[in-house]
Amino acid sequence: MVVGAATAWFRLGHRGLWLDEAYSLGAIHQLRDTLPGTSYTMAAYYLLLRPWMAVSESIWWMRSLSVIAAVAAVAVTVAVARRLAGAREAALAGVLMALSPLWFAQAREARSYAFVMLLVALSWLAVDHGLADGRGRARRWWWAHTAIAVALPLFHGLAVLQLVPQLGAVLVGRVDRATALRALRGVGLAVALTAWLARTASDDVGNWVDPLSLDQVWFVTGRLTSGWDGVAAVLVGVVLVGVVVAVVSSRRAVAPLARARALVPVLWGVGPLVLIALLSVVRPSLVPRYVVGSVAGLALLMAAALARTVGARPRWSAARVVGAAAVVVALAAGQVALHDRPLDGWTVAARRVAAGLRPGDTILLSREYTTRPPFEAAWRDVDPAAPPQLLPSDRPLGPVRRFEPDETPGTVRWNEARRAGRIWLVADAHRLELDRLPHLVVDGVAGRPATHREVARWRAPRSAIVVVLLEPVA
Repeated sequence: MVVGAATAWFRLGHRGLWLDEAYSLGAIHQLRDTLPGTSYTMAAYYLLLRPWMAVSESIWWMRSLSVIAAVAAVAVTVAVARRLAGAREAALAGVLMALSPLWFAQAREARSYAFVMLLVALSWLAVDHGLADGRGRARRWWWAHTAIAVALPLFHGLAVLQLVPQLGAVLVGRVDRATALRALRGVGLAVALTAWLARTASDDVGNWVDPLSLDQVWFVTGRLTSGWDGVAAVLVGVVLVGVVVAVVSSRRAVAPLARARALVPVLWGVGPLVLIALLSVVRPSLVPRYVVGSVAGLALLMAAALARTVGARPRWSAARVVGAAAVVVALAAGQVALHDRPLDGWTVAARRVAAGLRPGDTILLSREYTTRPPFEAAWRDVDPAAPPQLLPSDRPLGPVRRFEPDETPGTVRWNEARRAGRIWLVADAHRLELDRLPHLVVDGVAGRPATHREVARWRAPRSAIVVVLLEPVA
């Protein structure tokens, strides 16, 4: 927990909000419209974030809610691992989880994925108690499991894929019919709720995900292990060894509970990855943050590989320590690389515009829906020498919104820009938002002359955010 908290809180507010985080900020300003407008995606998170943000709307405070949830997820994972494999292996799994690059990324992001990690860990804790405890206590734990299962889709719809593999542990544990029905109750309600949310979802929810491919699989693998291909390959090998260790341990176990417990890391870490890959054949869904609940299971697999592959002979103890230290160093180096990143493009763009803004200048955000929320969030921390004017002029820069109720059509915005003076254009190059720039400079269809010329262009390091300064031709 100390390792996770120290790494996650370090420079937590250094980088500005990216698009999805800006949507989170906008959601708490338009909560009544956001919940149905987003088909209740992350509804539970927004309901928690709103009172949390009543204290402050700073980036550090906004992201701190996720840090707390992510660190709590580490604690619960260690509690589960102690029941599965003992204190020493559990401590190693906790450290590996806290050093995971995907855990680190989602712990520092103002989205719901840290809560997904926490609830998934709690659900596995409830499953283990439900399988191992006496009848009265087990019944209470299964009710807790049901409550957690129903809550999960309200934090993220695809989190239900984390629950389905739990039925495998129940099956291997050879429980009685009543216990099996209790486990099925929570998973079934979660699946039904997810299906209802998917049925009411608008067509633009998750329609941007790339189709399933080997490149996409390797990209997700890198986010789960390491950004360096060689290190990622080694860590994948460690995970595969952990899978073999878990399967062999399950086959050797005599008691059904011991067999089920030995397979929990595989079901937790690998099961959801297989399910989301199968789902992606029908509907592309393989995104790293969508499988964040598996981070704890992969940490358990790596811990099992490092702790149990060379047996209990004393002469191998040094090898186990060296192997564990090597994995810890590899993961820690990845987190250092994630910390050592330049300022985000939106912060750089807001500072660039604010520094050069003159009276009468205008700001043109190329696409209001994708450009305005993060730029507006970054604009809160700058102090321009002149008050900004925005194109279109219907709403000045102010509180971040999730939705623009009356978004001005692009043709109207660009025609208004043709009549403006100096223009600061802010665009995302990856979204092809600069493709309208020739229409502002020269309109070949109508044969109108150029109204502006480009005099300067800036692009933040390792970012797609571009700032273009345009001046009138005459």
